[in-house]
Amino acid sequence: MQPGGWVSGDSWFSSVLSAVEMKRCFNVHLTWVIKQNTDLFPMMAIHSILKARYGERLVGHWVVFQGKISEEQLWAISYAWSHSTTSYFVSTCGSMHPADVCYETHYKNEFGTICMRSIACPQLLSWVYVYLPLIDEHNKQHQNLLALKRKWPTKNCWFRLLVTLVGMSVVDLYWIYLNHDKQKYDHMTIQEFSKKLCLEL
Repeated sequence: MQPGGWVSGDSWFSSVLSAVEMKRCFNVHLTWVIKQNTDLFPMMAIHSILKARYGERLVGHWVVFQGKISEEQLWAISYAWSHSTTSYFVSTCGSMHPADVCYETHYKNEFGTICMRSIACPQLLSWVYVYLPLIDEHNKQHQNLLALKRKWPTKNCWFRLLVTLVGMSVVDLYWIYLNHDKQKYDHMTIQEFSKKLCLEL
């Protein structure tokens, strides 16, 4: 990643501290989804303001806190993209003005028909939501389909991290091969690719 670049990611390593350190040490901008690593992130305060402003009509609304840590500008964002779910983000860049292109969500109506709804979102998150489905698919392949963490259970956090990195690396390699020769690898599942890869070691 070149200085001045931008990285968006899911919650595995995301935190306020990692955002600050990436910006300070490498001059790389970040937009992280915040879930478990909530140190220094004002999750309760920002959600309270979202509820106070919009009551039960949260969908398509967001609240932004702005501040500085170690001279690095940060934005904490609370965004309600459904009636039941609010997502939290920390970012070192981006515009919080409404995006020209809305976020599109799919849901089943009372008759079981799949419907689509366009929901307003900040410009920054319209970029993030372009890439999050790819991240979710990647996570599904290494967590649910390969499922190495279930096959090699451990209480050792370092071994668990190693198993996670192996699973992610196999999926990355599968996508590289798929991109290079789609006809050859399109019919192959991630499990079949993993077996083929292991047999050739």
